[in-house]
Amino acid sequence: MGASASSFSADIGGVLSDVSIFTTAGQPVMFKDLWDQNEGIAVVALLRHFGCPCCWELASSLKESKEKFDSSGVKLIAIGVGTPNKARSLAERVCSGS
Repeated sequence: MGASASSFSADIGGVLSDVSIFTTAGQPVMFKDLWDQNEGIAVVALLRHFGCPCCWELASSLKESKEKFDSSGVKLIAIGVGTPNKARSLAERVCSGS
């Protein structure tokens, strides 16, 4: 059974306050600090693995749409499974367009 938007907590920052992830530089960042939950909306794209060809395709599509997210005031966040080195490799490849 799918979850509806009404079943999620409005205080997602509080719920996820102790969840930490890593940047492509390997620095820890608290999930709640990725965007201001009181000021805007964020779309969080989950990549199952940074080495996955399907995830590379999704990341490329998201990059192509990033200007639309930005102009709508929506922060785009991509999170995946893997090392910071693999995340950096994906980011560099997607940004270079190769």
